[in-house]
Amino acid sequence: MRRFIDLKVRLESKTEEELISAYQEAVEAGYWAISVCFDPSEWGPEADDLVRRLRGEGINIYSTVEVDSSDPLWRSTLAKLRPLPDYLTVKVSRLTEGRLASLIKIVDGITLMLRKESLAWDYVSAREAARLRKVVSVDIQELLSEFEDPARLSAELRILKLELEISRRARLPIVAESMGAKSAGFIQPLLVASLLETLLGLEWNRALNSISSYPQSLLSGDRRLALRGYRTVEG
Repeated sequence: MRRFIDLKVRLESKTEEELISAYQEAVEAGYWAISVCFDPSEWGPEADDLVRRLRGEGINIYSTVEVDSSDPLWRSTLAKLRPLPDYLTVKVSRLTEGRLASLIKIVDGITLMLRKESLAWDYVSAREAARLRKVVSVDIQELLSEFEDPARLSAELRILKLELEISRRARLPIVAESMGAKSAGFIQPLLVASLLETLLGLEWNRALNSISSYPQSLLSGDRRLALRGYRTVEG
């Protein structure tokens, strides 16, 4: 039986009550666990303690921190993150950023953004990321937000699908995240898989893996256990 996971749940408030409420909503929609997304400025020992305590009480909540590489100080931000969250991802929009992020060991995932311009992710980056057992991720809410402009979405999907094909060729796992929206709640896992299959051309089992076995492996700590010295920021 698959355990479905949303790796990036955005909440305006990170109180204990809000985290539990979001988790309960996710469970009702068919998810086994969620990872709450913290801004780097929000993350620290107190937030880590809250997430760990809830998990110790049997509530499957994890922590995600997303760093935006368009910030000139993004590498400094990565170096200062303590303790490390359960899932650390870097959002990239340019090829130079993608290549740098692929080299940094503490980074678990690379978030690919919708763009109409040139690639931000190539085979060199994907191969290095695969060597370091990273994943690439797709933001479901970002995809849905572009539905009102089909022409724009079509152009953006062309770039994204090419980046995902490059990742697939490098044997880099693809994960989906951000399935929950404040106004509409969580999208059911099978609908997410259907979106990935229809819009991005993922084979059905790969689409299911992107919201179950791949994120579950990440959150279990398998990647970090396999990479000795992963706390070093390189590149």
